[in-house]
Amino acid sequence: MNNIKFLKENVNTKYFDLPCNNFKSKLNSIKYHFNSFKISADTTGLFLCNKTSPMDYIFINDCFEGVYAILKDEIVQKIYNDDFPYEEQKEFWSNVSTMKNLMISIVVFPEKHKTVFGDFQKLPEKIIDFLLEFNMDIKFLNLIGTYFISPVWANETRICDCKLEHRFSINLKDQKMLSREDLYEKFNKYTPSSASVYATKIPVYIRSNKCAERLERILYACPHCNAFFSLYSEYNVVKCNNCGTAFEISRINSEIGLTRIFTSLDGAKTFQFNLLKTQNLIDDKRILEYQNLKFNDFKNTQKSVMQEAVLEIYNNKIVYKVEENSNTLYFSEILDVYLSDNNTIMINAIDFNKNQTYFISFKGEKTENLYILVDLFSLYEENN
Repeated sequence: MNNIKFLKENVNTKYFDLPCNNFKSKLNSIKYHFNSFKISADTTGLFLCNKTSPMDYIFINDCFEGVYAILKDEIVQKIYNDDFPYEEQKEFWSNVSTMKNLMISIVVFPEKHKTVFGDFQKLPEKIIDFLLEFNMDIKFLNLIGTYFISPVWANETRICDCKLEHRFSINLKDQKMLSREDLYEKFNKYTPSSASVYATKIPVYIRSNKCAERLERILYACPHCNAFFSLYSEYNVVKCNNCGTAFEISRINSEIGLTRIFTSLDGAKTFQFNLLKTQNLIDDKRILEYQNLKFNDFKNTQKSVMQEAVLEIYNNKIVYKVEENSNTLYFSEILDVYLSDNNTIMINAIDFNKNQTYFISFKGEKTENLYILVDLFSLYEENN
């Protein structure tokens, strides 16, 4: 049977992506030393997998011997944003019913965004409720080591050992017998650990001499002197312009050495956010400014329009200048902000006058630390 032809005839590509090319998948699995188990043709269900790298779809494809389709990220976003119209839902669930009858498995990447530090996001109840609504056996797939191939802060891909692991499942009987609270607990117990945690248990060797390059895009505070925006990277080392100290990223298991403050990216994330909390940040006092960013405005068109921009970041707002126009966006107008590939900060905001949501983005082509905006917004949400 021609699986792709069969899937095209029975899967609505408005909601689902089809598998990638088998030959391409096999070549990349060899290249990245990907070691996977095989999902047999007679095993169907809902497979949940962590978002780690641009290679996710390719590695998943190397595991399946049956037929499957991947839920589009846009649909996951609609659930997070409570923006899935009833008529669309009817069409969607009708297609899911057809796929189940034809024994077509469904792969879902349930996190809201691709990981920045390699950690896995705790799933909110509304996402778990949505996944339970599929009424399928649920299997948890963990992509291990793949985060280090192409983290959002890096410019180049790196070769490293990767694998896919399947250890936990929730069958239909459990879904019917357990309470909602017990199911919520199981979901977040069975979801993957962070890339750093796995690296301490399962050896990961990164074949690169640039393990730390561009890390200052997400690390904004020195662990030794606590100075902000003083870090710069060279090869496998991150140095501080303020105090002259350094710490390194090991090619073995990506451990962080030469500092006792943290030993992993998980620890670095927690350290700098806690340090940010202690700062006496004053509203309307500028924290930093970046020139020559690439700005995309999705306000009036679905197509990106790239322009040069200046971005000023404050404790409670951003001010961006494009050509001769200056725009102010307060955190109270922001719905979501996250760092994406190629050092691009994505901002989902609402225009209260028009009662419309829109996206804008800023891309730093050098070592601009745009990630601090994520932490500033998180801090704002904690306090408001």
